Amino acid sequence: GLQALGRSFRSLPVYANEAPEGEPLEPFPVAAVFVAAPSAARRLIARAPWLRDRPFLAIGPTTAAALAELGVRDVLGPAMTTGDQLAQLLAACASASPPSQR
Repeated sequence: GLQALGRSFRSLPVYANEAPEGEPLEPFPVAAVFVAAPSAARRLIARAPWLRDRPFLAIGPTTAAALAELGVRDVLGPAMTTGDQLAQLLAACASASPPSQR
C-alpha cells in the first residue's frame, strides 16, 4: 500500500459502525421509521422484528433493498434527496393513521 510507496499515514477513526447494546425493543406506537443505512436496518429489525409491519423511510436504494430483504413491505423513498422531501414523507406517514393504531 502506501508504505510500499514511501508514504506514511495515520488512521484516525471518526466513525464506528457498531450495534448498540440493549435488550430487544418491546412494541410501542410508531407511525414510521427512518433508516439511513442497510446496517442500521439490519440491527433495528434484529432488535425489533415487529417493526416489519410499519412503514419505513429509506434514504437510498441500498437501504431500501436491505429493508425489502428483511421482509419490510412498506418502504418509502429512496428518491428523497432533501430535508424537505423527508419532512413531507414523515408527515404523510404520520397522517396515514394514528400511532395508536399502528
